[in-house]
Amino acid sequence: MNVVSLTATLVLATAFSAFGQTPVASMPTPLSQLLAEAGANNPQISAANYRVRAARQMAPLVTTLPDPKLTYQQLSVGSPKPFAGYTNSDFAYIGVGASQELPYPGKLRARGAVAERDADTKQAEVEATKTSIADALKADYLQLAYLQQTLGILQQNKSVLDQLIQDATAHYQVGHGMQQDVLQAQVNRTKIVKEITMHHQQMGEIQAHLKGLLNRDQGAIEVEI
Repeated sequence: MNVVSLTATLVLATAFSAFGQTPVASMPTPLSQLLAEAGANNPQISAANYRVRAARQMAPLVTTLPDPKLTYQQLSVGSPKPFAGYTNSDFAYIGVGASQELPYPGKLRARGAVAERDADTKQAEVEATKTSIADALKADYLQLAYLQQTLGILQQNKSVLDQLIQDATAHYQVGHGMQQDVLQAQVNRTKIVKEITMHHQQMGEIQAHLKGLLNRDQGAIEVEI
């Protein structure tokens, strides 16, 4: 078996896989489901929503008059005891008062407008955060789907090469093949094994990032794509 036939066999294996003949992982998770999960659980989105709620609560607070202040005074005469001399001295007295701070006209309304604008700004930040998270999730989803598909092709090509190496070695041992064919097949297999390893590493990194976007525990099962 020569290098030309080896290459042709690999091309056929790739085409065979590309037409959907390799097994596909069961029950893939729809992208829409992951987007909904991220929208509900992502910590960045949750924090942004919390800031909006806090900002919305500020408007009623800053447009309300300050609480009135109550004052109480007591002067005793002839004894340190409370109310001493109150009934028999003109100098003993009890005083109760109240005061209310009144801001300049329009000041409370201006404060409310500022608070509303701040809340609107934070609401816009929520939408920007949601868009950013959704874009990152879509990128992970597509990249993971691509890696899974190409990994299936690589694994099938590796199986073909394993068989080719076995056949080429057997032919060489009985004098019907060339050592160069065996060596070339082994080199190609080594390259594919390295690519498979790299694919697994990249998929692991993407899975970790995807779980972070979904706020899933890193020990949870992998996301099926």
